[in-house]
Amino acid sequence: PAELDNHCATMWLLSPPCQPFNSCVMSKQKDLSDPRSRSLIHLITEVLPAVTIKPRRLFIENVKGFAVSQTRELVVRTLKIIGYRVTECLLSPSDLGIPNQRQRYFLLASLVSSSNPAECTAITIPTEEVVRLIHDCHSSALCLPCHRGTQLKAYLDSPPPSSPSQFDIPPTTVLSRGLLFDIAQPDGTHSCCFTKGYGKLCEGAGSVLQTKGVPLLPASIDVIASSSSSSSAPSEALLQCGLRYFTPTEISRLHGFPSSFSFPAECGSIKQQYRLLGNSLN
Repeated sequence: PAELDNHCATMWLLSPPCQPFNSCVMSKQKDLSDPRSRSLIHLITEVLPAVTIKPRRLFIENVKGFAVSQTRELVVRTLKIIGYRVTECLLSPSDLGIPNQRQRYFLLASLVSSSNPAECTAITIPTEEVVRLIHDCHSSALCLPCHRGTQLKAYLDSPPPSSPSQFDIPPTTVLSRGLLFDIAQPDGTHSCCFTKGYGKLCEGAGSVLQTKGVPLLPASIDVIASSSSSSSAPSEALLQCGLRYFTPTEISRLHGFPSSFSFPAECGSIKQQYRLLGNSLN
């Protein structure tokens, strides 16, 4: 606490590990019993009450599952006791017209100046109201700095990666695991959440981009899947679609990063950049 007092910080920005609250089967949602929850609990229940100079604002971001966790209940209850007013919401880039689904939990705690405990409340703001408030800060959604349009092609690199490139999905992967991918098209208005396993995992790690052929619709993918299951030879239809991974720069745009953003020199590998983006805030 004494060391934190020396900084006289007016705001704390917290983004604790999401694995204890993630809906992914591998995460198991252990919540309070997960050792990775201890740092946040220690900071809120022991360190924050002990500091002499408390931050005027405290901001927490995490996955959607945090909103219904026991950890969240403990954090909010403690913040109210200490003297904070808590505001919570769920928000995704898609709510702001950006073609990416990445719903996240956000908490803003504001230190109450009076000693009246009745002012230390906790409210949840509906997503629609949050979007309206954001738009009120700008003349329209199109004025948001990160907003390039509702179609994915506005967020893609120009010129695109030359083929063959390191972003092309290997034919062996397409043949063996291709039907597990979420396939997006440049003219589409949707892409799935990109995780730190992007480029390594095929399912649930983020969308891939179709660059050739007739755009695949869910119905046509179902036809390919049924034909593959009825034959010992895997379907080769997906090989004609020019599937590639989104580049780190493209993902950063979908996460709302400014056009001036670039990775530090020490983060030069594509794998490392994917991992950082998967763990990043929008």
